[in-house]
Amino acid sequence: MRIVFDLDGTLVDSVPDLTAAVNTMLAGEGVAPLERATVTGFVGDGLPRLVERTMRHVGLDPADHDRLTRVTLAAYQAHPIMHSQLYPGVVESLARLHAAGHRLGLCSNKPQAPARVVLAHFGLARFFDVVIGGDSLAVRKPDPAPLLHTLAAL
Repeated sequence: MRIVFDLDGTLVDSVPDLTAAVNTMLAGEGVAPLERATVTGFVGDGLPRLVERTMRHVGLDPADHDRLTRVTLAAYQAHPIMHSQLYPGVVESLARLHAAGHRLGLCSNKPQAPARVVLAHFGLARFFDVVIGGDSLAVRKPDPAPLLHTLAAL
């Protein structure tokens, strides 16, 4: 059987590190930091959407979106695993599925390089036959292409 997982919010709670990256970006703009609960509400559909929602919330100029996305990504890539944690039972579940002969794939909107760093840090890389990041294809989830590509590669 082929099984595909998402990373953030499924295997790993990465909101603390995303919050730190967002707050680094905001500090550079002279804006007060946001609470984790606020950033949690902005997470989903990838980093550009997180930055867009954050900017709207604090009243930053939408014309700065590309620049602030780059700033946030750089801050996140510098520390993608400082505060992130595995959800309980993840290692045991993946180990059982892998040992049972299932082929496992990861399909994430997180760019591939930091996704691989997170997998390696938590000892999960060994379980995955395929890793597709948000920058692996021309489109990202929720477009079905990344999921279909991951399944085809398994």
